[in-house]
Amino acid sequence: MIGKWSIDVMYGSGAQEDTEIVFLQDGTGWIAFFHYKLCELETFRWRDNENGSIRISGEIYQTIGEPQEKSNLEINELFYEIKQENTPSGECMKVITFSKPIWCNEQKFGLLTDNIENEQLPSFKTEAESIKQLIQFLHFDTPEILQNDAIEKLKHTSEEYLDMLIQPFDKSYWDNAAQVLSSIEHERLKGHIPSLLMWLQDMNWPGAKVIAKKLVEMRELVIPHLRPVLLGDDEMWIYWILIGLVKHWPTELVLDLKDELIILSNRHSEEEIDVIASEILIQYRLL
Repeated sequence: MIGKWSIDVMYGSGAQEDTEIVFLQDGTGWIAFFHYKLCELETFRWRDNENGSIRISGEIYQTIGEPQEKSNLEINELFYEIKQENTPSGECMKVITFSKPIWCNEQKFGLLTDNIENEQLPSFKTEAESIKQLIQFLHFDTPEILQNDAIEKLKHTSEEYLDMLIQPFDKSYWDNAAQVLSSIEHERLKGHIPSLLMWLQDMNWPGAKVIAKKLVEMRELVIPHLRPVLLGDDEMWIYWILIGLVKHWPTELVLDLKDELIILSNRHSEEEIDVIASEILIQYRLL
């Protein structure tokens, strides 16, 4: 039974909550409840009984934002069975079943890992710290089940921290970060439009096409932020904005940018933005 056991692992990625229980070789352990981040933590000591059961004695209990208190956990005789089972996730794994509930009404946990030599007691983190930790799992080399789990959890990021998902770390993380951002409601995302537009400075960057599609869907929310870009000096950025956004909008939106497009159509450009601007004006019959 030495190892880290989880409820969520039996059901696959996407759950908002999880409860983990850890049994260490030295007779200590803990139960941790997560709702996107650590919310409750209870430490305990355990030992074998002569009849094959174990005894668990709680030590410290703490909930997020509150001081520690003495744990009331006390189970004198807890039997358990470990066997390979097919789980709802579709995977066959080791599952431990206790003779009575050990947390709320939970008696069954799947094995996350038995390699816990360096396992450390989890600590309560700020939301920013939790988000940064989850973003680590967005790397394309991370096992897919962990990528998907991180993506689902990051979809609930508070509005003030959404900027942490805009081109995080390096390009190895950007495809999954863009997938998260594409699922965020427009109202929550609108304050980050200028930063999202910067993702379109090169449409060959990972995630750029996904972000462009999201910005197309955000329609008139984007228009005020486009004007300074279209009148700026970064011709490659302007090129991608015209190709990736403006060309995909209906006439009533493009009409709002008519003045900027006329200016661009009369501007000599090595990136041929004058040609593209003229094509858009003709396409939408704005000349």
